[in-house]
Amino acid sequence: MTLPITEHPTWHIRDSSKLDDYLSCPRQYFFSHVLGWKLDLPAHDLWFGTCWHEAREYQLLNGYEDVAGAYEKFINRYREVFDPETDAIYTPKDPLGAVEALVKFKEERSLDLVENEVVEIDGKKMTEISGTVPVSDTQVLYYRMDSIMRRKEDGMIFSWDHKTTNGRYINGPQWAEAFHLGIQNGTYTHCLYWLPCYVT
Repeated sequence: MTLPITEHPTWHIRDSSKLDDYLSCPRQYFFSHVLGWKLDLPAHDLWFGTCWHEAREYQLLNGYEDVAGAYEKFINRYREVFDPETDAIYTPKDPLGAVEALVKFKEERSLDLVENEVVEIDGKKMTEISGTVPVSDTQVLYYRMDSIMRRKEDGMIFSWDHKTTNGRYINGPQWAEAFHLGIQNGTYTHCLYWLPCYVT
């Protein structure tokens, strides 16, 4: 006898990560997002990404020079779940890899906040924002964007993502090239068209 799968409200929440999972492997999507199968262990990649986002947000709001402040944001959150004894297991996604990447941003991306600025709407800097935008008369797309930036030279608005990779330096050219062709970039562009910073 086959038992029906009980519908869960999260089935109707569609975001770029879920769409990526489906495009990568429909079976994995089904197991993970429909059946809800997860490992009982803490998801290191997800937690590392959460901590990395906090460090990068700090850099955007306080400047790339303050590596120590950004790293403090990272390590305080990271240590809530992963002890120093686990660091060697997760190299290069470990605290050393994070601090090296923060230093790399300081040394090689120093013009980021000279040429661009974080968009502000109603007195709030647009970092780590989330919400929904319509994709049809009956469906919405859920989003969480790391930041919305404005290029000072021509006023162009764009989304800046802080993805992590398995490379030693966390935001390398291979990831950047893949991101521009990925579903996530397209969904972020769609979201930007619905936000007041873009239309005003």
